[in-house]
Amino acid sequence: MGPTQVFVSGYSRVLAVATIVIAVVVVLGTVGAGDLRLTLLALSGGALAGLAGWALFWRPLVEVSDGGVRVVNVLRTIEIPWPVLDRAEVRWSLVVHTLDARWTAWGAPRSSAAASAVRRSEQTRVDHGRPSAGLGRAVGRLPSAASAERVADAIAMRQASLLAAGHLDGAQARARESGLKETITWHRGTIAAALTLAALTGVLAVA
Repeated sequence: MGPTQVFVSGYSRVLAVATIVIAVVVVLGTVGAGDLRLTLLALSGGALAGLAGWALFWRPLVEVSDGGVRVVNVLRTIEIPWPVLDRAEVRWSLVVHTLDARWTAWGAPRSSAAASAVRRSEQTRVDHGRPSAGLGRAVGRLPSAASAERVADAIAMRQASLLAAGHLDGAQARARESGLKETITWHRGTIAAALTLAALTGVLAVA
């Protein structure tokens, strides 16, 4: 019925890039020191910092499609089919409620007060039939495209369209009867790499 929407935080991705750049600069500055242990420590510590920056700030996202909602967090990904999704709400970040649980989206934080004010102003103009092209462009330039408010709106709109089309008629009852649940996939590779690099960095630090 509609295209897949992928929401990522531009601000978080800037932090990810900054973290990786700082790690690379530290490693390059240490390599020239001629101390093998210090170089190895910088390499392992830099790799750990880069991995943390990627896992914390680059990877997280929320995807909304006709199949459901996919929440990619730091340590795990949650696939939520529409029949088990109840609603999405905005707290400190996006919270997606299912029939038996609730999931917080790390990659969709609540927007700042200034961004929320601009968003409310634009919505008021649209509701009164006087949309403003200038304000529309301003909203599009907000740094956090994956704000909790934006993603919650997208989820509500997609859910409403699927309901209106009759695709979710009786879906929740059938989901309960069949035991349909959200699917959780742990990021085992990321976790293993982080633990390995942390242990190696700790050994080199005390050697």
